[in-house]
Amino acid sequence: MLARDANLAPLDTLYDEDTGILTLSAADDSQRFDISTVDGKQEASQFLKTYLSLSEEETPQLCVASPHRFTDVSVDSVEMMNAVSIINLDSVDAFSKAIGQQVDPRRFRANIQVSGLSPFAELDMVGQEIQVGPIRLKIVKRTRRCPATEVNLKTAERDIRTPKLLREHYGHMDMGVYAQVVQGGTLHNV
Repeated sequence: MLARDANLAPLDTLYDEDTGILTLSAADDSQRFDISTVDGKQEASQFLKTYLSLSEEETPQLCVASPHRFTDVSVDSVEMMNAVSIINLDSVDAFSKAIGQQVDPRRFRANIQVSGLSPFAELDMVGQEIQVGPIRLKIVKRTRRCPATEVNLKTAERDIRTPKLLREHYGHMDMGVYAQVVQGGTLHNV
């Protein structure tokens, strides 16, 4: 959604699946909504509408379509709906050096960040399986970057033309990969 609404960048969200509580935090306001109820969904929608300065016709709607997940690649296949995204921090560092500007890796919204690989080595790993802690993953697709990655997550400004700069420096717009979980488990920050 950052591709369309850059002002979402500084908004923090936390959803507790067990309780149905959605916490939305803006710079000076944090509220909790029980979105398992109709009233809670409407209140959360109103919070977002006010935060984004939307018109009445643009009021956000909170929807459930289980087991469908609303991801960038869920339209590709059921398998991709359950994919995780991986970003190689060494690729982000190389990109930062190439453009002469520090790039925050969170801009790429990865589920898993890795390091210790050669820059962009992950792009050539499609079809391979990797082990990350107790989890086994199969790399299935390169992640083509869109204008959402242009948005600074702190300021909500479009300050780096990421897809364009990737193409100029590397001949593609890819940063990171998608992977299917072959063997699940729990990852901890290390």
